[in-house]
Amino acid sequence: MEHLRRGTTVEKALHPDTLLAYEVNGQPLPVMHGSPLRVIAPGWAGDSWIKWLQNVEVLDHEDQGFWMKSAYRYPKSPVEPGAAVNPADTVPITNLGVKSVIAKPAAGPMMTGSLTIAGAVWSDGSSVTGVDVSTDGGQHWTPATLGKDLGRYSWRLWDLDWPPGPEGEYTLMSRAHTASGVVQQLEQRWNPGGYLWNVAPRVSVQVGPESYRRACFVCHDGHMMQPQRLTRAQGERSRQDGEIGERGSTQKIGMLSSTFLAERSSRSRISLARDVTKLSDFDNQLCVLANQCCWNRRYRYVISPHQGKPLYG
Repeated sequence: MEHLRRGTTVEKALHPDTLLAYEVNGQPLPVMHGSPLRVIAPGWAGDSWIKWLQNVEVLDHEDQGFWMKSAYRYPKSPVEPGAAVNPADTVPITNLGVKSVIAKPAAGPMMTGSLTIAGAVWSDGSSVTGVDVSTDGGQHWTPATLGKDLGRYSWRLWDLDWPPGPEGEYTLMSRAHTASGVVQQLEQRWNPGGYLWNVAPRVSVQVGPESYRRACFVCHDGHMMQPQRLTRAQGERSRQDGEIGERGSTQKIGMLSSTFLAERSSRSRISLARDVTKLSDFDNQLCVLANQCCWNRRYRYVISPHQGKPLYG
């Protein structure tokens, strides 16, 4: 395979924001970040941010190497999903589109009560003027609050306080727009490489105690949890003692019981929710899902009524 060679337009190369970087924060650029020299092309996709730069050439034509002629290209016009695309009908990837993401809540069961929907938004350098949020799959939209603008190319945080309605399932979405009138698309434009994915995100959440009951009892019934009868102080102490080895050969999850310890291979990517919901919710009924399939489904600490039998006392 030939060395990576990517081209840029003369206009982008001469733009005052385009850099050849050899330092970061006053320190020499680390090797993993492209030392001794790398390209910084703000607003463009990462394939133009060449690391370990060796030479720069000025051409009067597009480079004919593999990495420009065949790779990192995008159809000039929309094509049907799965269709074969002639490279002659494509152009090199350049600008990023405007994109928002939802960072929280995560998909799955959640508590009733007020909730903050939050995420981040960025673009190719065009001014982001707003993010709208939908809780009904895109039928209605509400403006979110934008955080501080830290610079033309920086991520910008956003959030929206949402008091869920009746118990049930909701589809959360976010959609960003810019001063130039560009709006984040609701349906992704397909391309063979899957490049420039910036479709409005969707997060499905289930609100109410019944959603937790269904989650808990997919693989097991309530008797698995019954030995975990803890006082509030014991539960809080066990939670604080819980630990996960990030890269160890075994990940140990401190359960809310002095006699129950779940071990999982480091191949599993387990995230421990440190900000556990207050123990007072749902009549102080607390359970920890340690069953393997439940961990795979990303359930962590949850509050749930177990067949009407409280786990405290």
